[in-house]
Amino acid sequence: HIGSNGGLVDEEDLLASPGTVVPTFRLDDLVDAPVGLLKMDVEGAEARVVAGARKLIERHRPVITTELSEAMLEEVSGTTPAEYLSYFHELGYSLAVIDRTSGAPKRYPTVRSLLIDWREHYQIEDLLLIPYDSPDP
Repeated sequence: HIGSNGGLVDEEDLLASPGTVVPTFRLDDLVDAPVGLLKMDVEGAEARVVAGARKLIERHRPVITTELSEAMLEEVSGTTPAEYLSYFHELGYSLAVIDRTSGAPKRYPTVRSLLIDWREHYQIEDLLLIPYDSPDP
């Protein structure tokens, strides 16, 4: 973990670190009802959550709020922000960074344009992802 309150222990390190083992399950295996909003703040494991919720996301197309840190996403999920965000953009989601002061979403037409504004490797932002076929909040 990278200076946050989260951490991930792989199977081979399971007994090497103190802590509490918390079992995890795929959302696709747990949720069968319609989902309108998915909020993710899982300290870099966002891409892992999405991998376990692909059917849910593609079927129900929920509005998604997700925290994003380039450093933590790469460390915990083994993916880049470009790969992570491209999945949503290709599914027809609009991309926006939520302004910390006003709460207003700053929209970006492409993944590239959002990442051009990304200032630091350790920067953490909250994103709002809305499917184009949803009413604008």
